[in-house]
Amino acid sequence: MLDDYRDLAKLDEGGFGQVFKAVQISTSKTVVIKKIQLTNGNQARTLREAKIHSKLSHKSIIQYIDSFVDKDHFYLVMQHANKGNLLDYIQTEPNLTLQQKLQIIKSITAGLIYLHENGILHRDLKCENVLMTETNGHLEVKLADFGASREESNEQMTLIGTPFYVSPELLQGKKYGQANDVWGLGCLIYVILCLKLPFEEKGLQMNIIQGKYRDMPRSIPTGIQELVKHIFNVNPDERPNTHVVYDTVDKFLANPEAQYVKQQSTKLDVINDKLILLHQVLLCSIILLFVGIKTRTHKIGHVLIIASLTVAGTVSYLIQQLLARKKQLQ
Repeated sequence: MLDDYRDLAKLDEGGFGQVFKAVQISTSKTVVIKKIQLTNGNQARTLREAKIHSKLSHKSIIQYIDSFVDKDHFYLVMQHANKGNLLDYIQTEPNLTLQQKLQIIKSITAGLIYLHENGILHRDLKCENVLMTETNGHLEVKLADFGASREESNEQMTLIGTPFYVSPELLQGKKYGQANDVWGLGCLIYVILCLKLPFEEKGLQMNIIQGKYRDMPRSIPTGIQELVKHIFNVNPDERPNTHVVYDTVDKFLANPEAQYVKQQSTKLDVINDKLILLHQVLLCSIILLFVGIKTRTHKIGHVLIIASLTVAGTVSYLIQQLLARKKQLQ
């Protein structure tokens, strides 16, 4: 009951109710208490949140501690996250390295895997529902807020979630499944890496339905960009599942040098293809100049041929250098 808590300090307030920071007397631990006004409209949702949360136990899920009713209020007690939510964290820590960002993504994905393996759909993944806490210098990432969560079934067709994170199939009135959570995860990944939302606000719904997200910075590794591209596939059946997302990020973290080499090799292939095309165009131009030389343009023609041969030779040299560089990478 509320008598077991002291030093209540309000952290937030909204349409859902109030959030307090407090100390649990019996354990001396700092906790968070979510105080919700019970009404006919939210009672089922509130009780469902507590029921689902109480069953969860994972290092990437905010810890459930207790819940109880006092008159016309429902109280949900959970672990205190001393670093706030993910959005605040990445805004106040602008110098996070790619490795640190990918570690955060990996932890979020691990939590989502746990939910899906236990038949739970989160249904409202966003930065504000990911909490950060630090213990003995170790940063931990926690999924939170299970007010929209449901046990997985074939009947989920309710449009729920945050507009910027909602999937195209939900906008089209289709049922909710794990692939929708993966879409939300993709939005989280994009925000963490790019510090902005993936879809333009102007024409938001159409951008989402068409999968037209903003270009990612070139500094983001090709493999990670490809992962985001696959996640934002408008066909939910073709999206990677949470295990694929986790494995992709984990492999990059385990061997970033290999991913760098792969990325550089891909770039060299693109440049090499363009140089080969340019070389072929130059050779064709030289042939045409030979064929088309007339007496009055004889000198000009020879000058153009010499210039073209010089450029073609330079391009050929660059192609050889690129091939040598690619061989070094291998």
